[in-house]
Amino acid sequence: KPKKTKIKYKNNQIENINLFIEQIKKWNGLDLIAKSTVKDIWYFHINEALSIEFLLRDIKVPVIDFGAGSGIIAYTLNALNIPVECVERNSSKMLFIQKIGNLKCCDKIQYPKYIAIVRGVDKIVKLLSLLKNADELILFKQVEYHDEINKALKMFNFNYNVYEREVPGSIIHIFNIKKIK
Repeated sequence: KPKKTKIKYKNNQIENINLFIEQIKKWNGLDLIAKSTVKDIWYFHINEALSIEFLLRDIKVPVIDFGAGSGIIAYTLNALNIPVECVERNSSKMLFIQKIGNLKCCDKIQYPKYIAIVRGVDKIVKLLSLLKNADELILFKQVEYHDEINKALKMFNFNYNVYEREVPGSIIHIFNIKKIK
């Protein structure tokens, strides 16, 4: 089981993240992030990215922030030298990610194998079916996940670890994914 470590920032990393946060606030008419989280972006968004950093060390495949929204997860991880690309179908959000965040973003996954980060509310079975070429999934779940895991295990074989979050909910790391034939 990977161990969490204290992250050491360089001054320009924090400054750059804060500048990006200001742009998110400025452009949030595009619904980049939930209005209820705008007042404390560090707590609701930056800490989310930091909470999975330990899972993404020494990776060998691309990491995709799927349904990236503002791109804040990818932006924060890139600031820590963990390369993450974005997939976002909303063209306004995609343009924000590309032009303001200066991140690679497209409307579909372009790799045969990858690790997907998903912060949405979709059911685990749906995500495993949709992201069928993913080597691993890192899911932020705000709701009870046990029933979802049990349903998914009827269609897929996989291993998983669950980690606590600072905000309510869990991080579920799914790996060794194989569809049951």
